[in-house]
Amino acid sequence: MKRIGEVCTFPTMNVLIENIAPEGQKGSYLGASQLKNIGSFIWPIFGGWVLVQYEAGLYFIIAALVAVSILFYKRAFRYKENT
Repeated sequence: MKRIGEVCTFPTMNVLIENIAPEGQKGSYLGASQLKNIGSFIWPIFGGWVLVQYEAGLYFIIAALVAVSILFYKRAFRYKENT
């Protein structure tokens, strides 16, 4: 279901950006809107760097913290839906 929403939303976002951008700066506005994708590029590199610099121990500590935070947020959203 998420993919259907992405298919509908992303082209619409670009159309909205084109509508609000000044005539000579449409490319700059559309380029800046793609900065949201930078995390997909940087985080694997950062994760590899952490693994090399701090051995596997720190990497697994970070992974455990992420797993615990996911459980926390999942529980919080369930609680929010029930209230």
